[in-house]
Amino acid sequence: MSPPPPTGRAGSRQEPVVLTVGGVLDVAAGAALCRSVLACLAREPVAVVVELSGMTVAGRDAAAVFPALLRSAETWPGTPLLLCAARPAAAALIAAAAGGPVPMFATVADGLATLRHHDDLISELILPVRGAARRARDVVTDACARWALPRLSASAVLVAGELVGNAVAHARTEATLQLRLRPRLLYVGVFDGADTRPVLHPGPLPTAPDGRGLHLVRLVSARWGCVPRAGGKVVWAALRT
Repeated sequence: MSPPPPTGRAGSRQEPVVLTVGGVLDVAAGAALCRSVLACLAREPVAVVVELSGMTVAGRDAAAVFPALLRSAETWPGTPLLLCAARPAAAALIAAAAGGPVPMFATVADGLATLRHHDDLISELILPVRGAARRARDVVTDACARWALPRLSASAVLVAGELVGNAVAHARTEATLQLRLRPRLLYVGVFDGADTRPVLHPGPLPTAPDGRGLHLVRLVSARWGCVPRAGGKVVWAALRT
């Protein structure tokens, strides 16, 4: 027996999407759930909340969809995936499939409260002019001081400077620097008006300054990526707090 398709209310960039999952989750139903959650992430709401109080899990293989989804969600800059209200047996299977505890909230309200407490955003318009990277570094320094993250300041400053420098050099459009603090992660994103994607050339760190930027971003970040946007793209990196 498979659960019915998850139900929920559609969110916007200002509201979370809440999906309610019920019934027995087997492997086939897990694949359908995965498609539903990824479709929600693609809309880039402030969060995707999965409410699991009515769900039972057929086994560890079926439970593996949840750690896979949490890993996938981390590739969507600034859109957290919150698992809420799982029954104890289901939560135990999810943890076993993940090889350890996963973030889980007792209720949807608890998850959203955590989001409100940790979801801070700083946005700065960057013009494609000389000194843009220096301005980005100043913004990040101030943000890390405001959020009491001195340990991350040097890495975040490096990431912002490199991403903004690339946008100025290659996109040559206005850009927006965004810093978003989430539970466990600090996201640094740069939105620009060009659709050309950055390329990380294989091999060791180049010795010449040109070409080192993305290698340095990769070295200091937990992960990084590029996501297309209407009229451009965002290049982002996530640093563990």
